[in-house]
Amino acid sequence: MVEITKIFINFQFNNISLKALEIAKDLDNKYNSQLIIFHEIEDAYVVKRNAARFGLPVPPDLEEKIKPLLKAE
Repeated sequence: MVEITKIFINFQFNNISLKALEIAKDLDNKYNSQLIIFHEIEDAYVVKRNAARFGLPVPPDLEEKIKPLLKAE
């Protein structure tokens, strides 16, 4: 029999994540495991600074997110 002790889910507040959460909860109940829910918050300033530090390109959609923030300052 399979032993599952931990279930990790990356939750993004969309329909796919909600369905994945339902499945994870069912598995958690079935295997009496630990359910870990993770949600990443993207900080546009940190991503841009780190990309520049390592000489990496900044994703175009991130550039668009940053522009209004920079105008507000």
